[in-house]
Amino acid sequence: MNELPLHPAIVHVPLGVSAVVPLVAIGIAVAIWRRGLPRRTWLAVLGLQAVVVATAAIALRSGEEDEERVEERVSEASIEEHEERAQAFTWGAAAVLVVGITASVVRSARASGLLMAAAATGSIVVLGLGLAVGHAGGTLVHGAGGLAAGGSAVEATGEQGEQDRQGERGQQGERGERGERGEEHERREHRDRDDD
Repeated sequence: MNELPLHPAIVHVPLGVSAVVPLVAIGIAVAIWRRGLPRRTWLAVLGLQAVVVATAAIALRSGEEDEERVEERVSEASIEEHEERAQAFTWGAAAVLVVGITASVVRSARASGLLMAAAATGSIVVLGLGLAVGHAGGTLVHGAGGLAAGGSAVEATGEQGEQDRQGERGQQGERGERGERGEEHERREHRDRDDD
């Protein structure tokens, strides 16, 4: 079976398509407003936005599934930040799709035009959310201590995280050593008593 995670293979699709949607949406909305294209041309924008929503949902789901693979190498805070941004991107893209669909079914040309403008504007916001998600994901992989650098959670969370982890390991080690020393001491005392 293929061990390659799905998440890195799919994440670039919604980000790339979301970069194209604002240009297409604005161009088609203006052409419809000027009566250069029929209203049904807006379906192209809806198709692209549906691709963004569907692939963003798949990327979000696959990221959640692949999270366990990287938990020990990347800080949980970094993963959570990336996931929260991905959720905002996905829900934002879905909201733009709903506005776009509404624009295509409304009978009033004026209302439809306003909704198309809102969807085009919303697609620009979604692009910004996509850039934020991409930046967070890129930092997880390529940033200091990231996965591509063979990083660990210690490196990703910085020196404080390292100090905390060393302290925890030290305390666990001390407890173990004390326990071993105590047991050895009891054995010696027991032997000494037996010798007397």
